Amino acid sequence: MPNDVGQRTRDLADAVGVDARTVRSWRHLPDFPGGPRGPWDPEVVTTWAAARRRQSLSEAAKKREAARGHGLPSRDPASIRYRTAKAAREELSLQRLRESLVPREDVEPMLLARAAELRRAFRGLGRSLAGALQGRDPREVQRMIDERVARTLSDFVRARGLSDTA
Repeated sequence: MPNDVGQRTRDLADAVGVDARTVRSWRHLPDFPGGPRGPWDPEVVTTWAAARRRQSLSEAAKKREAARGHGLPSRDPASIRYRTAKAAREELSLQRLRESLVPREDVEPMLLARAAELRRAFRGLGRSLAGALQGRDPREVQRMIDERVARTLSDFVRARGLSDTA
C-alpha cells in the first residue's frame, strides 16, 4: 500500500468509481470514514457515499415539498387550511368572473342591435345636412360633416353610458 496520500486518494477513487477530486473533497468532511489521511476501506467509503447520496436526495425532496406547501409539510393541518383557503379564493374569483361575463348567445343580438342603431343615425345624416351645406365652401362642408359625424358617434356612445375617448 503506497504511503503517498495523493496516490492512495487516486486508488480509492478508482475503487469507488469516482473522480480523485471527489475523494479529495470528501477527505475533509468530518464524517468521512478513515479521516483525511486514511486508511480507507473502499467498501466502507462506498457505503458512506451511498448513504450521503440518499440523505442528499431526501433533503432535496423535503425542500421541494416545503416549497410546494409554502414551508409546511403537505399533511400539516396549517398547510391543508392554507391550500383549502387558496382554492376557495380562486373559486370565488372564478365565480365573479363568470357573473361579469355576458353569455355568448346574447352577444350577437346585442351587437346587431347596436349596429342597427348606428346605421339609422348615419342614414339620416345626409337629409339633415343637405340644406345647411348648399352653396358653402368645400372646406366649410367638410368641417360641418366632420362635426356632425363626431356628434352622432358621441351621442351613440353616451347613450350606453360609455365614455367617448376617441
